[in-house]
Amino acid sequence: MITTLSGTRILVADDQPDVARTFCSSLRAAGAKIQHVADGQAAWDAICSQPFDLMLVDMKMPPEEWGGLWLLEQLANAQNHIPVLVLSGEGGKPQVIKAMRLGAADWVDKDSAAEQLHPACTKLLTEANAAALQNAAEQLPTPLAYRFARYLRATTTDTQVSEGLHTIEAILRFASCIGMAASRPHPIPGLAMSKLHRPSMGTWRDIAFSLGRQAETNATAKRTVQALAPDTPSRTTVDALVKLRNDIFHGRATPKNSDRDTIDWLLRCFAHRATTTLRLGLTVATSMRFDGAAYTVDTLLVRGTATPQPATHHVDRPIVDGTILLVDETDSFPDLTPLFASVTSPAGEVRCVQFDGILDRTDSDGHPVVKYASGDGRDGELLNLPAAITWPAAHQWTTSP
Repeated sequence: MITTLSGTRILVADDQPDVARTFCSSLRAAGAKIQHVADGQAAWDAICSQPFDLMLVDMKMPPEEWGGLWLLEQLANAQNHIPVLVLSGEGGKPQVIKAMRLGAADWVDKDSAAEQLHPACTKLLTEANAAALQNAAEQLPTPLAYRFARYLRATTTDTQVSEGLHTIEAILRFASCIGMAASRPHPIPGLAMSKLHRPSMGTWRDIAFSLGRQAETNATAKRTVQALAPDTPSRTTVDALVKLRNDIFHGRATPKNSDRDTIDWLLRCFAHRATTTLRLGLTVATSMRFDGAAYTVDTLLVRGTATPQPATHHVDRPIVDGTILLVDETDSFPDLTPLFASVTSPAGEVRCVQFDGILDRTDSDGHPVVKYASGDGRDGELLNLPAAITWPAAHQWTTSP
């Protein structure tokens, strides 16, 4: 059975590293992976580039007198909802109260941290993991949200393993499609064009992990991969699940409770990280205005399993109606065409469909024609999918026919 703190990634911000390492010893013994930084700025830089499940924040440290409060303000301004446990040492009650108002989840007296941290962290992470899957179904982009919703409905070991593997594949595909749509093309080692006709879970794994290692990959795509598999042990787990998927499909294995538990833990970790520390959204352009200096685009945000919601964004270029845009921390709104496309449902609502391979034909210029998934995850909805959409950059991502 996987314990609550096993594999948990905890960022500790404290300008007394030796003291911090001492009171974190019980967390390390429980299997948590601890990263130490000495000030609020270093903590902010780390949280903007790596996935963490929990932060421990000292109140009094650089960059200001109360650097812990400064860090909490940065998190609040960025709408970053990672659980924060405040270490109250020199700070008095007013600082603790302000920290809680800024979004800290709880606090521990630094003098008794060695005894209190383990139960306090366990409590916070237990609560976070319990809510993570439902949060993913409500907050993530619709193509992912519906997979999590289906997984939540599974009640037997067989269906939980099956739906869980489909959900992990959906995460890998989503990250791969964002990465290839929003990054400068470069050959992915071992990716033959033939593998893109019917991409398997293993193909999506290979693409996602390769993109995650490349410096030029879109930052949001990289962070999506990292939220699922931030280190070697978690990547090894994903590799094992790809093999499990193949073995089950070919009748060489049957789902076990241990498989179910591993999948559930991996999905809860991803869901927690993606909904607390990663700004990740898809939006569909519906109209545009230009005032002579800037473009304003009206869009529909496709999030969760609810009806798309209207939003307005300011961009630096004209956007064609129907274009799928990535919503992330940069506010640059990369165009995700042709790996994502918008269609209209029979009821007249906007839907977002993803790349699902290439067809056995090309256009007159030799560009492969894109095949899209049959829907965005809704059960039983038949969509009129885009036809004759090509992917000119496909050859730049592959190493052979």
